[in-house]
Amino acid sequence: DLTGLMKTSLGTRWIKVLICGAISAILFVATQAAAAHVSASQHPGAAVALGDSFVSGEAGRWLGNARGGGPSANGTDRFCIPRWWGCEVRPSGVYREGPTATCHRSDSAAIEVVSTPFTRRVNLACSGARARDIYLSADRGGAVGLPSQVDRLKSVAVHQRVALVLISVGANDVGFSDLVSDCAEAWFSSRPGGCRRIGSAALADRLEFLQKQVDTALDSVVSAMDGAGYGRSDWDFVVHGYASPLPAAGQYRYPESSVRRLLPGGCPFTDADSDWADRVLVSVLNRELRRLAHDHDARFLDLAPAFDGHHVCDEGADLVDENGPSGARAEWFRFLVPCCGAEKRESLHPNAYGQRAIGSCLGLFLARRTGDWTCRNRPGLGPESMRLVESSR
Repeated sequence: DLTGLMKTSLGTRWIKVLICGAISAILFVATQAAAAHVSASQHPGAAVALGDSFVSGEAGRWLGNARGGGPSANGTDRFCIPRWWGCEVRPSGVYREGPTATCHRSDSAAIEVVSTPFTRRVNLACSGARARDIYLSADRGGAVGLPSQVDRLKSVAVHQRVALVLISVGANDVGFSDLVSDCAEAWFSSRPGGCRRIGSAALADRLEFLQKQVDTALDSVVSAMDGAGYGRSDWDFVVHGYASPLPAAGQYRYPESSVRRLLPGGCPFTDADSDWADRVLVSVLNRELRRLAHDHDARFLDLAPAFDGHHVCDEGADLVDENGPSGARAEWFRFLVPCCGAEKRESLHPNAYGQRAIGSCLGLFLARRTGDWTCRNRPGLGPESMRLVESSR
């Protein structure tokens, strides 16, 4: 039957067309999915930093510590824009919020200089922040005039894809700057026992408070990301620790009793107090941060040895002379400035070189994808030459 044959042939042809169309559609979807995956890997989304001055970039104004050197301090002062008459002071080129800013979010903060190609970098950390400033807005008892950092994180996460949340907080909850200031006073007064006895007692008293506050801060970050619709595998959660600004006993350039530890060194601390700051104060902070990070399914980056050879007054580094700054030779922490205002606040924080070193560490760390790591520098080289050593839990 010719009509039946034609119908059969036509039906078969249409079935083939439908099958081919379905296969094409599947291949198209698969190709688009593969393209989207490649795009996502090439553009990993936004990176957001939370926490205190160690993260915000406090002291990013400085390229090492100078031995005199006029208005530009031997080229170390990044506020100074050279002009024929001297310096045009321009803070906003370094601290992003402008000259009246208090958070001191610098252009050299780790989140800004890490080599990972994030589509956007958002620095919400603030100098002086405590753990409660992560999770409490101003109207609930957080920093005056500021929304909580986690509320701002959630706003970013809702409007764009967040790939990384970086946080470090806790030093201000134990009164780190007060404890270190007490150590400086002990050097001035030659107090028997230095600051170690009083400092150890104060640290013990504040430890439980620190644990609760940081635990709440980290929990609030996870909750905010959950609330923005993220699964836990959709973003990286990284906690990094602290480093001591002071060298170990025996690693100072200047004798313990020398006035050079004050001027020009900016390191008026005893050898024993320096060891206490590193081996007790910073170690306790890092131990608790590591434990709390693991409790919240975050990875931990240990920075404790990252500045070895580049501390304030470290015999492995030096003050910047008229030849200008060099990352390989400079100190990577700002030295102690007894007064006043912003320069006092910058004291004993990683300077621009130190922040670039942390950024190098962070880039290496993110490339590892799993595990905890400790960052170290390479003696005689600059901040771009950091290396990682795997940490044991």
